[in-house]
Amino acid sequence: MLRGAERPRGCIDVFADGELVLRDVLDGGDRIEVDLATGQTAFQPGEAHTTTLSGLPAGRHRVEIWLPHNESVELVELRADAPIEPDDAEPPLWAHHGSSISHGSNPPAPSETWPAVAARRVGVELRNLGLGGIALVDPFLARVIRDAPADYLSVKLGINVVNLDAMRLRAFVPAVHGFLDTIRDGHPDTPLVLISPLFCAIHEDTPGPGAIDPTRSAPARCVSSPPAGPATSRWDG
Repeated sequence: MLRGAERPRGCIDVFADGELVLRDVLDGGDRIEVDLATGQTAFQPGEAHTTTLSGLPAGRHRVEIWLPHNESVELVELRADAPIEPDDAEPPLWAHHGSSISHGSNPPAPSETWPAVAARRVGVELRNLGLGGIALVDPFLARVIRDAPADYLSVKLGINVVNLDAMRLRAFVPAVHGFLDTIRDGHPDTPLVLISPLFCAIHEDTPGPGAIDPTRSAPARCVSSPPAGPATSRWDG
């Protein structure tokens, strides 16, 4: 959790035959508290959480378990009181990469992130590669997408590069081209959509980098500052 930016705990969504039948908010597990002002962390151990699904009518059911999108999970055990088997349906696979907007920074449940909602609406299987705060056109991520199966691809890039002032235009353009070229090495004909962030209030007039406002502790607030100017040097040749 983030100190100064209190958010609801993660939850587990369970669907049966396409309908949400259980939303179980976590009440256990280990806790890592991050101080946004200092970057320091504190670890607090906790008991394991158990989610129980009951009350399904007799018969076969297709059950989907959506793990929390905003907490890491270690699956300790999965038990059932009736025979279970893998679903043999093979819907088209959509792989998407983006920032916290795609990861799901603010939605209250894993099935309510926008990629999850979109995937269910059109009947595709989602592989969400959203990385909160670190969608930085990293080559390793392009290789992950290149080597993974996918029927549809989409990539959202830009906001984290601005937040960290990680690149300027000269570096960003070839980095994106190289990122897409790497994906195309494994998916030469797969439909691919490249999109940018649509809106970020603090960066509309000030390009960044972004930072945590040091004058506010609770609730935490993000601010933007002008980027550092280009380095200057003298060369006598």
